[in-house]
Amino acid sequence: VYGSFSEVETEEDALRCKVICLMKTDKCKEAYHVMSTDKLLKDIPMWFDRAYCLYRQGKLEDALAELNKAEPSSKVDELLAQIYYKLENYDSAVSIYKTLVKSLVDANTNERETNLAAALASSASFTNTPNKW
Repeated sequence: VYGSFSEVETEEDALRCKVICLMKTDKCKEAYHVMSTDKLLKDIPMWFDRAYCLYRQGKLEDALAELNKAEPSSKVDELLAQIYYKLENYDSAVSIYKTLVKSLVDANTNERETNLAAALASSASFTNTPNKW
């Protein structure tokens, strides 16, 4: 996001840095509060960040609503799959994870494959029918 504090030119930039620092230190409730109440940030489309903070607080339906406003990306899809999994919408989670596993190879590939396997297992256990990769 920002390489150094010297790149922070405006109060809005400083507030975005504050939000990122709060999120990185697992203070998502505080980060969400800043994004939602500060006059400089509350109208800025930080949909993914808001959704992630809500997800970390267990407010899954609210996180889903925020995430649906975000620009499509693999990062958005990853969080969407996690939300669907927690909401026990395993088929949707499986569908997204399959797409991500096929299209992305990075440092998170193993975790993504594990999440896909968990979603497949959960889906199969709830429907009593085996899923195919």
